[in-house]
Amino acid sequence: MSMREPIIKTFIAGEDLSSYQYCFVKYSGAQGPNAAVVKAGANEKSCGILQNAPASGEPAEVAIMGGGAMCKLGEASMSAGDLLTPTSASTAEQVDADAEWCGAILEEDGTTGDVKAVYVTGFHNGKSDA
Repeated sequence: MSMREPIIKTFIAGEDLSSYQYCFVKYSGAQGPNAAVVKAGANEKSCGILQNAPASGEPAEVAIMGGGAMCKLGEASMSAGDLLTPTSASTAEQVDADAEWCGAILEEDGTTGDVKAVYVTGFHNGKSDA
């Protein structure tokens, strides 16, 4: 399956992200022209999916909401159409509980360790506070 056209925004890597290509990232502090990104933790609100592998202080190319991306899966037996949230390792797992953030929608079946096409989105799933 081909990936949807990504919308890429460049940030500064706020930590070493050289091992986190295709993983979820979040803002590190203030947003703005010189915003930094760091790894997103389990079920955290992400700002997008890292598409390169920068060291700390280098440009981080992040696929943001509204476009496509490649994303590393962190759960077995995932299906096209699954809603995705970050794991503690910043990879993707299924949104399967109330109050989780959805950061992407899987566009093709896959399993743990696969890098698959996704549509980057951002919304809160569930009934508890956002």
